[in-house]
Amino acid sequence: MKLIKDQFWIKIEKPEEDTLKCGDLELVLNTTYNPLFHARRYGVVFVAPETTSVDFDVKKGDKVWFHHFVPKEDNHIKYIDEEDVYLAQINQIYARERKGEVKTVHHWNLIEQIVEEESDIKTDSGIYIKSEIEDVLERGVVKHPSERLSEMGVKVGDKIVFTKNSEYDMDINGEELLRMRDIDILAVYE
Repeated sequence: MKLIKDQFWIKIEKPEEDTLKCGDLELVLNTTYNPLFHARRYGVVFVAPETTSVDFDVKKGDKVWFHHFVPKEDNHIKYIDEEDVYLAQINQIYARERKGEVKTVHHWNLIEQIVEEESDIKTDSGIYIKSEIEDVLERGVVKHPSERLSEMGVKVGDKIVFTKNSEYDMDINGEELLRMRDIDILAVYE
């Protein structure tokens, strides 16, 4: 089968993250309340296009991470024998894993968020000096930079500042990282 440029078919084991481990128990979640939050965001490339409009190192068999819109019913490929194959556009794929190595694609980067430590908001005697930990600080540590960011001298482990509301939570093999574009990264700092 040949796909039209910039479209990928992704096999997704199940379209929702509908279970939660609690010790030895496995709980089943009701995902109808917030289905996009519970959408599975990774799968394996089932069919890749022969060419793409940008340099895009993703091929059949790669594990990929993508936007939560991909496993929606509108993208479900119904006319093949495989049950859980979904259509993903090139701009919806953020990273791929091949031979155990995670690499971001195109202009995407994966950043570990810097969060306030509990010790920063609690005194030695146990008194909280802030009512809650801030959700998002616009600072992070580079975990997987894009090729372009690397060419600009940004490397793994660099501390960066990024634009407000540019982050998007991704679970990359059990590690909570933020996905963002090159243009969202403003500066490297010490």
